[in-house]
Amino acid sequence: MGAELVRSAIRSDTETAERFRRVFHGFWRLFIGLAAIVFVLWLWGFDLIGVIARAEAPFWFGAVLKVIAALLVGYVLWRLVRAALDTEKRTSDASEDVDPSEIPAATRLDTLTPLFRNVILFFLAAVIFMIVLSAIGVDIGPLIASAGIIGIAVGFGAQALVRDVLSGVFFLIDDAFRVGEYIELENDMRGEVENISVRSLQLRHHRGPVITIPFGELRQITNHNRDWVIYKMMFRMEPDTDPQRLKKVVKKVGVEFMEHPVHGPKFIEPLKSQGVYYIDDDSALVIRLKFKCKPRAQFVLRRDIYHRMRVVFEEQGFKLARRKVEVVSADDKPLIEQEKAAAVPEEVLTNPPPATV
Repeated sequence: MGAELVRSAIRSDTETAERFRRVFHGFWRLFIGLAAIVFVLWLWGFDLIGVIARAEAPFWFGAVLKVIAALLVGYVLWRLVRAALDTEKRTSDASEDVDPSEIPAATRLDTLTPLFRNVILFFLAAVIFMIVLSAIGVDIGPLIASAGIIGIAVGFGAQALVRDVLSGVFFLIDDAFRVGEYIELENDMRGEVENISVRSLQLRHHRGPVITIPFGELRQITNHNRDWVIYKMMFRMEPDTDPQRLKKVVKKVGVEFMEHPVHGPKFIEPLKSQGVYYIDDDSALVIRLKFKCKPRAQFVLRRDIYHRMRVVFEEQGFKLARRKVEVVSADDKPLIEQEKAAAVPEEVLTNPPPATV
């Protein structure tokens, strides 16, 4: 009957409604259990309700009942908070070349909800603790009055903790990162945001380790999951390469990728050549290519573009320039003559000069 009443009261089929249904089913079972205990005690001749109503009931008995009631109310409120602010645990391999279409979209609410839930749990636990102390006869007035002084003392003694907490608040206000996003910090530290607590940030590196960083130590943050990305690629070509012909070849490759069933939706603007970026000491033409794509898709696209461009260069006769060193003498003599001139005479080898001390 209780289950039917809950289902008739909550008819939605959402995940939140299902969580609330489970919570209210638990409340219903708890209520039936308490009622059964009171009824069994009444059958045994112990009127629990009458004892509670009488003013001459023992102090310890009333205190125990008040503590139990406070704990039950706190448990009920906590279950309701969890049902309302529940978030699914995000799992990812945190790899750079992961397909962004397989990553669920991260929202600001997903990031802030666990923090709200933890703050509510802290205040709820503090209130229940005060109620329990009051129920057992402890005067909580001085405790409440001294809480402000204790907080100031703790603040002066834990300045680093206060700095981390305040820095985290401002980072969250700025919406610098969210749970599930791939970010890069200073010192080449990067990873996916796996968890955000009150004072620290946890990153899952693409090799597996979890890195915990206090908010106060964060300076510069590069977020790879926002809006769009422009990625630029460099190719060192031979000096006799025709940039205009190469530009047409790159354009055809860009059209090929745009029509690709898997990679096409990741592009916002196709692959294109920006021409000669600079000349590397007359030994190579550095050609720069670029494309615009969705966040975090650049790592997958750059890999396949490099593979494809290497095949196309071989087919079209383009050659990648290798780094080399060219030695030219002052009198432009061939290198073989320089080697002969620098060789040691044969008579010196057969009749070496006497050794000197």
